Amino acid sequence: LSFANPCAKEVHKLHVYQTTLQSISTIYEYLHNLTRATGLSLNEKDNKGDSHHHAACSAVRTYGREIHMTELLDKLDFYVLPVVNVDGYIYTWTKNRLWRKTRSTHAGSSCFGTDLNRNFDAGWCKIGASQNPCDETYCGSAAESEKETKALADFIRKNLSSIKAYLTIHSYSQMMLYPYSYDYKLGTNNVELSTRQDNEILNSVNSLLSEKLKLGEKPLKPSHVAALIGTREPADPPVHSIASASKIEQLFPKDVNNALAKAAVKELATLHGTKYTYGPGATTIYPAAGGSDDWAYDQGIRYSFTFELRDRGRYGFLLPESQIRATCEETMLAIKHVASYVLEHMY
Repeated sequence: LSFANPCAKEVHKLHVYQTTLQSISTIYEYLHNLTRATGLSLNEKDNKGDSHHHAACSAVRTYGREIHMTELLDKLDFYVLPVVNVDGYIYTWTKNRLWRKTRSTHAGSSCFGTDLNRNFDAGWCKIGASQNPCDETYCGSAAESEKETKALADFIRKNLSSIKAYLTIHSYSQMMLYPYSYDYKLGTNNVELSTRQDNEILNSVNSLLSEKLKLGEKPLKPSHVAALIGTREPADPPVHSIASASKIEQLFPKDVNNALAKAAVKELATLHGTKYTYGPGATTIYPAAGGSDDWAYDQGIRYSFTFELRDRGRYGFLLPESQIRATCEETMLAIKHVASYVLEHMY
């Protein structure tokens, strides 16, 4: 897949953010100049390991030819940041294939870099992160200590009123995650993120929980609510009254299995049969503070998701080149599903 002129003609609907908005062709030319010392063209590098790069040009190339994508590009603006950690990305091509962090220096330490996905101001460094600069999950000297984190956060803050969804793409594990990862609490629209329920419904239940509604002698727990709306069995079933149970069921229709995350991963699986799991980050993969998805959600971006792409561990971070394009193709289906949902549920 080339990122030269054939793609540049249709990039007016997609933008890439550095310090200013740039076209996709401009950002890839910039990356090419940075990486030319490796002896590979940017096209070769992309084919070997960056599925999210394929997605941007795939989207604009189908504009005007594929009805669904054309509608999304006509009605929504997509801000695409292909590489957040540019210095670290270059380092993976020149020195250390599996380098994770940035390349910043730290006073009093000979170790380099900060884990950008531990550096956002979302429960910063309280769990699943390290304060040791030599560790892979070093959270930085402070929240947004890294220029890369600050640039992305500043851009989102500047455009917050118009940003309705935030998707961040990682590897690996085949998961679709939503807040929270820095805490075991659920987001205020957790039911919508996992079940397409209206936010007002969950607010009503939160109100009932805060008033310590009791079913019989035992207080209502989140697990009981989940059981009543059909998402899982309660771990500690309460002795409940018919009146109270009916009140909850009025708040939660039984069709809540029609989930946003569930539907997105189901759509993803239709192409190559790749199975994803989904759920809150802390309980689905592991607790980790300082992630960009949690931070974006806390800024008020209701639809905030992390994709952990292929695979589940056989190849891990060294996914074979032969799987890159398929990974992009199937992930695009899930992204389109989320984008369509957002378009139909503006707030």
